[in-house]
Amino acid sequence: MRTETTLQLKSLLALALVLLVFSASCGRQSLKVINMPPPDYPLQARNQGMQGVVVVTVGIGTDGKVNYANGQGTSWLFVHAAEENAKGWLFQVPPRARFPLQHQIKYTFTIDKEGGWNLNPRVVTNLPDAVEIIATPAAADEFILVPDQPSKKSAEPGSPGHR
Repeated sequence: MRTETTLQLKSLLALALVLLVFSASCGRQSLKVINMPPPDYPLQARNQGMQGVVVVTVGIGTDGKVNYANGQGTSWLFVHAAEENAKGWLFQVPPRARFPLQHQIKYTFTIDKEGGWNLNPRVVTNLPDAVEIIATPAAADEFILVPDQPSKKSAEPGSPGHR
């Protein structure tokens, strides 16, 4: 009798486990990204040749908009850029989604030293899970802004125009 009860209990536990796995796989539908604004590579980080990774946890509302974005990463410059970018994402909410709906996005900021120079970074995506922002090194002379100087000739002492 004891062996029969043990077998019945094991069968029930196995069935419960199968149902749990099945319901979890049916309930987990992949998120689709409807809109993702192009991410920026922070100029200060680019000028310093900084690279880094940020993981942003976003809360997604019933309308598919990001309600909040909390990032953790290697530098506040990257965290801020990733959080601001993630706030602009728009998702297609799966039917029967359970709220609050959260998702993590991994942002990787990379400097491509072989890619020449380009002001706009290249973006590689594996949506909805990952974004890689690849920038070329900033050339120091490319970012120096010289204000226009009025062309005013002043007469030097001893020159014909000097009084």
